[in-house]
Amino acid sequence: MSAAAALLLLANGAVPAPVLAQAPADALSKSFLSPPPSARPQVWWHWINGNISKAGITADLEAMKRVGIGGGTICVLGDYAPEGPVHFNSPLWWDDTKFAMSEAGRLGLDLGVENCEGWSSSGGPWVKPEDSMKDLCWREVQAPGGTPITDKLPQPETRLGYYRDVAVLAFPSTGDAKGTVKKADIIDVTSKMSADGALAWTPPAGNWTIIRIGYTAIGITNHPASKYGIGLETDKLSRPPLERHFAAFFDKVMEASATIPGKPVNWSLLDSYETGPQNWTDAMPAEFKARKGYDITPWLITMTGRTVESPEQTSRFQYDFTRAIADLWNTNYYGYFTELLHKHGLKSQVEAYGNGTFDTVRSSGLADMPMSEFWYPGVGDARQAKQVASAAHLYGKSVVGAESFTAGGNYFDATPWRMKREGDNIMAAGVNLFYFHSGAHQPWTDGRAPGMTWDYGIFQNRNNTWYESGKDYFAYLARCGSMLRQGRFIGDILAYEGEEGNGSQSLYDPPIGYASDEIDRDLMMSSVSVQNGALVLPSGQRYRILALPNSQNISLPVLEKIEALARDGAIIFGPRPIHTLGLNDYAENEEKLAKLTETLWGPIDGKTTIKNKVGKGWIYWTGDFKNSGAVLSDLRIAPDFAADSHGGRLRYLHRRIGGADSYFLSSQAAGAITTNVTFRVSGKQPEIWDPQKGTVSDAPVWSTDAAGNTRVALHLDPAQSLFVVFRKPASKNHLTSVAMAEPSSAAAATRPLKITKAIYGDIAGHGPTVDITSKLASLVVDNEIEAAIGNDFAGGDPAPNIVKSATVEYTLGGVPGTVSIPEGAALELGTGEYRASRFKVATGANGQAKLITWAPGSFQITRASGKTTVKHVTSAPAPVAVKGPWTVHFDPRWGGPKSTTFDSLVDWTQRPESGIKYYSGAAEYDKTIDIPAAWLKPGRVAMLDLGDLESLANVTLNGRDLGCLWSPPYRVDVTGLLKPGPNTLSVKVTNTWVNRLIGDAGLPQDQRLTSITKPFYSATDHLIPSGLFGPVTVIGADPIAL
Repeated sequence: MSAAAALLLLANGAVPAPVLAQAPADALSKSFLSPPPSARPQVWWHWINGNISKAGITADLEAMKRVGIGGGTICVLGDYAPEGPVHFNSPLWWDDTKFAMSEAGRLGLDLGVENCEGWSSSGGPWVKPEDSMKDLCWREVQAPGGTPITDKLPQPETRLGYYRDVAVLAFPSTGDAKGTVKKADIIDVTSKMSADGALAWTPPAGNWTIIRIGYTAIGITNHPASKYGIGLETDKLSRPPLERHFAAFFDKVMEASATIPGKPVNWSLLDSYETGPQNWTDAMPAEFKARKGYDITPWLITMTGRTVESPEQTSRFQYDFTRAIADLWNTNYYGYFTELLHKHGLKSQVEAYGNGTFDTVRSSGLADMPMSEFWYPGVGDARQAKQVASAAHLYGKSVVGAESFTAGGNYFDATPWRMKREGDNIMAAGVNLFYFHSGAHQPWTDGRAPGMTWDYGIFQNRNNTWYESGKDYFAYLARCGSMLRQGRFIGDILAYEGEEGNGSQSLYDPPIGYASDEIDRDLMMSSVSVQNGALVLPSGQRYRILALPNSQNISLPVLEKIEALARDGAIIFGPRPIHTLGLNDYAENEEKLAKLTETLWGPIDGKTTIKNKVGKGWIYWTGDFKNSGAVLSDLRIAPDFAADSHGGRLRYLHRRIGGADSYFLSSQAAGAITTNVTFRVSGKQPEIWDPQKGTVSDAPVWSTDAAGNTRVALHLDPAQSLFVVFRKPASKNHLTSVAMAEPSSAAAATRPLKITKAIYGDIAGHGPTVDITSKLASLVVDNEIEAAIGNDFAGGDPAPNIVKSATVEYTLGGVPGTVSIPEGAALELGTGEYRASRFKVATGANGQAKLITWAPGSFQITRASGKTTVKHVTSAPAPVAVKGPWTVHFDPRWGGPKSTTFDSLVDWTQRPESGIKYYSGAAEYDKTIDIPAAWLKPGRVAMLDLGDLESLANVTLNGRDLGCLWSPPYRVDVTGLLKPGPNTLSVKVTNTWVNRLIGDAGLPQDQRLTSITKPFYSATDHLIPSGLFGPVTVIGADPIAL
């Protein structure tokens, strides 16, 4: 008997209903099976350039309610469509806004309003230059010493008629516009200049440079906004300008919503920051001194490109200045935005990242709903989502939002299946509420479609072809969102992001099987303490290790905090700092740092000695910032999650919900995965909660390793995600292994994949490379491989400061091939064929495990007691092939025939009829299936397998709605629904708008069936295969009690 993988259950929810065990409806499982409305995905409801109607508002919101979308945020944009009649901020606009609020309240939908027109950032025509963003400016003159100056100093650059002086500074000329100036030589002559710029001062002997420094409006405006909503961006470093911005806009928002029952308006949004830096505000001198302890004035000369005192001291001042700006930005913009909303009874949604000077974790943590964003098609980078989720965990915010599936260009091809991998990847990073970008408002209700479109985002509104038929996808997201916002995140590593680079130096990507959160300076200094060796925060979060950033610079207060944590029992990993940050008392601080680091790091060299005892705790350093695994091993901290195979393709997120441990597990593989997964949980029964099907059952096959950790056998279908939940005592004599020995006639792989040669490095420039053949070859599993190739994978950088790539030579089924992979991109090779599991084990309603096999074979079953039995299955029911003609009904509005016959299943784009070839929308396939009476033996499990299709299918059998199949395998359980003789099958297949838009692009305007405000396709673009492809079969299995 061969040692096939121990298997399995829940192949995409295909466990038969008669044998599925549904757990009692406790509060946790109830929140999963019937998620609250607050867990439903939402949309950014873009109102485009005044094209708004009350009828469209009602239709949009009623459709959201109908399909399971929980609401949206009104995001008003200028441009992107011809100007409509409802101008932003006009009485008509406010009337429509109030109507939208009323309709949302009537329907029980959640509603938010972006804080201005345009997505970035906070501005409008009401913002005056003195309240706008400001930056420093200067003009300089040369003057001989010994002679009184009576001329007016030239005024620096003035924008929008706004300018204010900061200081007039004089110093001996260096002869070099970028030279070094001694601080003691700088003379502040500000008081010598009159309001008109006349300077009354006599310089000492020598040649002097006089600089008049002031500040002016930057002039940046909110965007993209119409002429009715565009205006200056408000000052980000001062509170009064933001107050006045609120008074100009949000007072009207609150007035509009004041009389509406149900309080539908709950949120206001700050989108990603894209309006650039700011370096001054009216109170900057006082704010700087309060934060840094010294006068900023003489150091302003460094803004001209000069050095004051020394390069080191200038660099230290620049750090202080940047840190002060960030502190003001964090508190006076992002933090104060939330405070002002609270005064209005609203909450904040904040995307605190972009091209400003602020700290993402700190600013996100000050929001009520920290938000991230990700794009379609996805690239697998969840860094930003992890950073924002960290803020939510640390600051005690349960909901982590994301601007979801933002796209540019051709975005009509998005389907639940195409979006699933990246969406699940982002949820595994910590996001638990999607805001689809974009749910553009459709002002028309006369049937025109797709209708209102614009340049960014997937097309996610009531005119989307699969909006109604894809309700099960929205329900899936709600189930995931409900689970992922409960309890608290479990991670071993608290990664301090440092004081430079906005987290770029932090250990945000720990070894596989471990998780981390990133913490900002302010929260670490104020709130991290040690309890029983664990790092704890007021939010309830706990961590085992504090990882310092990959930097040799640290401020002395932070180093002193690290010492205190270590003495209290903390475990700290990171390099020995060499220099302090900041200018004030820096020489003294450097001496203190040297003494303190010797105490903390002591004999550590990162090679022979990697740890040093400090108080109750330890300091670790391995010599390699990414080698934290050695620390985890030394501390005997086992991985929280591990897989026997395919581990690099699996993502996980662990949350503790009361006494339960919940692991969200996402496969990022395009094919099926069979593996054993180990969880760092002991003594509890593993359960499988399938968010796609809404089912809960015990895991029937699992074991315990020597350390007491739980090892669960899993089969995951392509890109499948599951929750593995531990909440009740473990069963005593459960199954630990079920292995299948295939008959000797079982076919070997027909298309084996072999990596023959692979190199990585400066291939384009014929420079240094490294051979990675063996590393890649070891990752081929089931004739497939998926691996990200970069410096980490290669074990180093073979060609520093050069853009690298990899060349991979391989054979697939004996056919040679070569592929080039850019640095950091993923290699994906394989057959691309779905391999269904040949058997599964399911838990029956009585708690008894049952073997369900689709193929003959011998099965070795092992229990926790050690008892082993063998079951022989000599035959399996013959599949019933569904062949012959199908009656297919199209919607004539989009070019298809009302009814036609397909003699066989074929891709629509291969049909000769143009109305079918270019068809978009839903088509219903009707068929009568004859099932022999003898085939329907008592107890038999039956599955309807549709084979392949594009894009999703709603299935009805004998009048019973079986839901939507939106990801492979396209199988549905039909146990107990078939009857002897004829059975009526209906399969409604829905594709995207792409093909109809391509077809219409080749027609004269008056012959086109679609109506669209922004064309994306041409007549020569490639069509997307569509329809039901099959083969369609009914397969059966006779369950065997184990």
